[in-house]
Amino acid sequence: MISLDEQIKQSVIDQLKWDSRVDISEIEVSVSCGTVKLKGHVPSHRMREIADRDVMDVDGVTYLANELKVQYNPAAVLPDDEQIKENIEKMFSWDPEIEPENIAVTVSVGKVTLEGSVNAIWKKLKSQDIASNVTGVLQVINKLAVVPTDTYIDQSISEAIMAALERNTHVTARDVTIKVENQIVTLSGKVPGWKAYHAAHDTALYTRGVVQVLNNLVVG
Repeated sequence: MISLDEQIKQSVIDQLKWDSRVDISEIEVSVSCGTVKLKGHVPSHRMREIADRDVMDVDGVTYLANELKVQYNPAAVLPDDEQIKENIEKMFSWDPEIEPENIAVTVSVGKVTLEGSVNAIWKKLKSQDIASNVTGVLQVINKLAVVPTDTYIDQSISEAIMAALERNTHVTARDVTIKVENQIVTLSGKVPGWKAYHAAHDTALYTRGVVQVLNNLVVG
């Protein structure tokens, strides 16, 4: 009899093999009590993120530890630090949702540091995603501060999140407990799957006034 973990492992491998955007040749998959661990390396941050999403789509996965490292092809000609910096700043300037004048970019041996401020937590994360996907980047240290342009009351933020959850077809609002303190949102409770988990997380993430989201939701 094949154990549940072995079934999940095979499903994860099949999912990664199915996705033509993923090269599984250097990816090792292990599963313990529904927790999936990915080890090895991939040639880009984008592939690492795609692998992450693929695993989350597999039924039975309760947690993912993505330990994949980005390792560029040794034969590839990569840009130097100054070119990486220029490319990141160019990508920021092309994005209408990012205010590049408030973000300072430094690069040292492929390691990028972002400093400055944005007015929403999702912009902080989006800035990191943009930088991560520039060729030559090995790591992104995100020191951006979230400074909302208006004043928000914790209770109002909590009520706005709950109202948005009640409108969302992918999550049951009563499954999620919301705590807001100093504009930092903590989510707790138990949801039936990753779609509900991400729906709740994104709802908090995109709510006005939120400066950080701590997601303690359990999938099961």
